[in-house]
Amino acid sequence: MNPLFLLSILVGIIILSSAYTVNAQSEISIDAKTDKTSYYDGDKVTVSGNVKNFESDIHSAIDITFRVIDPEGNIVSLGQTRPTSNGSFSFDFDVGGGFFQQTGNYPIHLFFESTKKEISFSYKKGDAEPPLPKTNSLNSDRKIITITMDDPSIFYLNTPNQIIRALVEIQNYSPSDGKHFMKVIHTPTNKVLKNSEIYPKGIGNDIWAVQIAYPLLDSDLKFGDQAFTGEFEIHISSEFDAQTANTSFLILESRSIPSFETNQEFIIPEWIRNNAKWWVQGGISDTEFISGIQYLIQQEIMTIPETDQTAEGSSKNIPSWIKNNADWWSQGLISDDDFVKGIQFLIANRIITI
Repeated sequence: MNPLFLLSILVGIIILSSAYTVNAQSEISIDAKTDKTSYYDGDKVTVSGNVKNFESDIHSAIDITFRVIDPEGNIVSLGQTRPTSNGSFSFDFDVGGGFFQQTGNYPIHLFFESTKKEISFSYKKGDAEPPLPKTNSLNSDRKIITITMDDPSIFYLNTPNQIIRALVEIQNYSPSDGKHFMKVIHTPTNKVLKNSEIYPKGIGNDIWAVQIAYPLLDSDLKFGDQAFTGEFEIHISSEFDAQTANTSFLILESRSIPSFETNQEFIIPEWIRNNAKWWVQGGISDTEFISGIQYLIQQEIMTIPETDQTAEGSSKNIPSWIKNNADWWSQGLISDDDFVKGIQFLIANRIITI
């Protein structure tokens, strides 16, 4: 047989094999869960899971970063853990005291490379409730409602096609609880923008769930010349049961985070990532972080696109999403552009003065 013909066949097999190998590689994802759904003071939360499509020769030196967020959006615990050679991992942390000051739903954010996973648990401040007497009732277990917000959690006025998405899960659901309702509340004014019934469906293991998809319309946010911005809360409740769940999101005016053209230059020294990381971890205070950024801008060590300080008044309160952005940016999970928008927000609202 012609040697050239054999060679061409061999090359074709190699090319097809390489293509199959590349296509066979799947995206990395994270599966994780807590050992319980609810905790009290002094309890230990154990999180276990697996990184799907983990390759030990590629990922063996990469850690999973986790952070725990309270109902107000503040970081109350964070750390890192390294998966085993098969991609499995586990870690634990204590709840109660310290930063755990509020009863409610606590999201856990897990990051591995560019992959993010969110799970949550319920925390009730105080000692654990005594066990209920054993009965034959099918509904003797405590009912627990959780709500998990999908990304993004920051929205803007005058921006079309924005949809707020969240997953509501109800453990130990009972028809005797009656109807379930969702309220969207403007936190600063306590004004209810939406109040509607939701319809959970059984998904197994005594869990009922419903996916919320709430189109964000300017007509819902504007009353005459007044526009409602700032923090909003999604509140889930039952007709005849006291259990509730809450999560929050942010709506900003377009001018609060000024846009800038891609041809406008900005310079961020790489070592500022360390400052952002220290700030997120509590190594430096809000005041020290703001003063540092302000100094770097004034000394032209850090260059930010020109930003008008149009907000009235002066506030030193830094929104929690700014710190979230700094955390993600320090880990390389969001772009420099996104981090700069946060700095521009601080400038526009006179938290940073230049």
